[in-house]
Amino acid sequence: MPRATQASTNAGSAVVANAGDTAAPGPTASDPGLVRHPTPRSTAGWITFQPWIVKSVARPWRAIAASRSSPRRSRNHGALAAASPIRFRSTSFRSSRSLMSAAAPVVAASAAVSDAVCRSFTRTPPALQGRRTGSRRPPCGATSTSGSVPGMTSGRAGDGTAGSLAFRLPTVYMPRMRRPGGCASVHGGCDERSGCCERGARAPRLVRLARRDHSHRLLAAALALLGCVTRAGALDRPHVYLIVVDGLDARLATPARMPRLFELATRDAEHTSAFLDARAVMPTRTNTNHVSLLTGTYAEAHGITGNAYWSRVPDVAPGRLDAAELIAVETLFTVAETTQPSLVTLGAFSKPKLARLFAAAPDRQRAPDVLWSAELASPAGRDRVTGYSFDSETMDALLALMAPAEPDLAVVNLSDVDRTAHARGPDSDDCERAVAGADAAIGRLVDHLRALGRWERAVLVVTADHGFTALAPTSERPYPVITFGRDLLRARVTGVHLVADGGVEHVYADAVPAEATTVGADVELTLARVAGLARETPGVTEVLARLPVGGVTELVSAHPDWHLSHERTGELLLVASPGYEFVDPFDPAEASLLGNHGGPGELTVPLVVSGGYAGLRPARPGAPVPMLVDVAPTIATLLGLRLPRRLDGTPLAAELVGHPLVAVLADAQSPH
Repeated sequence: MPRATQASTNAGSAVVANAGDTAAPGPTASDPGLVRHPTPRSTAGWITFQPWIVKSVARPWRAIAASRSSPRRSRNHGALAAASPIRFRSTSFRSSRSLMSAAAPVVAASAAVSDAVCRSFTRTPPALQGRRTGSRRPPCGATSTSGSVPGMTSGRAGDGTAGSLAFRLPTVYMPRMRRPGGCASVHGGCDERSGCCERGARAPRLVRLARRDHSHRLLAAALALLGCVTRAGALDRPHVYLIVVDGLDARLATPARMPRLFELATRDAEHTSAFLDARAVMPTRTNTNHVSLLTGTYAEAHGITGNAYWSRVPDVAPGRLDAAELIAVETLFTVAETTQPSLVTLGAFSKPKLARLFAAAPDRQRAPDVLWSAELASPAGRDRVTGYSFDSETMDALLALMAPAEPDLAVVNLSDVDRTAHARGPDSDDCERAVAGADAAIGRLVDHLRALGRWERAVLVVTADHGFTALAPTSERPYPVITFGRDLLRARVTGVHLVADGGVEHVYADAVPAEATTVGADVELTLARVAGLARETPGVTEVLARLPVGGVTELVSAHPDWHLSHERTGELLLVASPGYEFVDPFDPAEASLLGNHGGPGELTVPLVVSGGYAGLRPARPGAPVPMLVDVAPTIATLLGLRLPRRLDGTPLAAELVGHPLVAVLADAQSPH
């Protein structure tokens, strides 16, 4: 895209692209080839009310006297505004003016403005390219970046009446990007309403305001008068990037295989911590651990007990656990949207099922502000068998989405290692190449953040959702597939449902309801017989009972740290030995896999925390081994969010919740 040139704003300031370049005279506000864009926070982000911004970036803002009384209806709350209310409307892309005015006396309005203005001035710029998720931000090409907040009304300069204070927001002009078929976008995104979308388009370079006049002093005085001060912790709030390398076993994460990741320990040693013995949660399945990463809780709390389950509905086959409404605890996306809506969240998932898992669920979960799925990738960018996007394609999408503006929280899933380890085996050359590819993708993100000046306020968290076990036949293990259903058929055992999930298998009793605390005498006899047959099956290492069954070890006593006592867990849980997998019913594709996961042998994963953010420190030797459930509380601490809660309002037991990784935080505080 051509370099952005110098242009004038209504406030009389100048914008300069690429500091150090000589700026040529730019177009005017009336030029039809230009489109309005809210000013970024800096050369690499959006406005946050920090002292240095008030001093150097807010110079083109000017205060004017205006007054307007309008019984407008607030779009956010549907209530008829009273005379002389206060309302904020952020800069529109195409409207000529946009003001914040306080028509009520300043003294009476200061309490409302202190919070609302500070939040509203950090609203999102034009929607990033990707799937809109139904949150507060309009699709790209809309005429306003946000709606109204309670008790606020808009005004225009030149209303001629006195008695209120208004600020003109700075406006930056950028060349409009034309698309085939007439679609135009300021940031290389899409117009969903017109159906025009071009994936992978690059955003124009961000611009910065040149130092121009002393009008910022008027703004600073006005903000002080209205009590608009930055919230505690907002001055140092970082931008967090959580990268989940799907299936990256800890033994695969080495400096030789992942030089770009491990060079952070040298280049940014004062801010980097590397744990090669972090622990995932049971079962070691993709869905379970991704939800634990984003809720900070175990499966017993959030309810995603694997990739599959049986709903206990008669005549209904087992199904997939990949629907957002099935998560019983708030995700970080939900907490951010409901408690700090000014935070911008982004999700880029190479597996379509993860995009479904973290989509919006009415009255339950909120999606990230921008949600990208492999389904949006080009056919050439996806594996034709699995439908997963390649890591390079996923990273392309992430960098394009975050180029116009910096997200506060970005969550990314890279799946090439998982896909290759399943098909070729975790010890194969192909898998090693996939690990190198994931490392290259991480390196691209780091380079991108450094190039845009974002690294100094970035926190990069790289981890995995599970490890891998090899399934290649050996002389000791000629057939690594366990099809336990056949054994039950031969023994004429009925009244149970089997759900195989990699290294574990759930046995559900048909007659046991979800809320049951005991199984009953008849069912207990059946389950005891199933347990006996399982113990005799080659490859089965443990038989555990979620509910009491005579002669069977109870799950909670054998493995209290698994936290799997949930109704979606079977009455019996069978655990495979390393190198084995359950396949029920028999599926040739599943049986031909050369690698799988799900059991306790795949619990160990790497966890690297790095970045340029000054609030990080290297973990000292002997620091506690981190759990994946500790990641969400750590992110919550960094972003000033409270911990996720149960959706039904019941409290979470302390043992089901992770804790912030204080070993990596320079000034650790508990999330509120």
